[in-house]
Amino acid sequence: FQRDAAIIQAAQLFAEGIGVQPTFHHINLNNSDNWEEVIDGEYDVALLLSVLKYFKEKDRVTAFLSKIPNIIFEGEIGQEQDDIAY
Repeated sequence: FQRDAAIIQAAQLFAEGIGVQPTFHHINLNNSDNWEEVIDGEYDVALLLSVLKYFKEKDRVTAFLSKIPNIIFEGEIGQEQDDIAY
């Protein structure tokens, strides 16, 4: 998870640079029973960066994400049909 920590640190530095103070969560959605409760709240944007194939419970994640008004979605080459279905 060292790489994940570096990504979050970079995001925090970027946020500081543009003058915003978001809350960051680092949660493995496949290994947490109550992740919806942990990240419950109102969000402006969700980033889905090449993660679709890693979700074990895609419907559960989709239900949560459907509440967020803006989603930035990055698909993967070779996964286009899965990305379109998602």
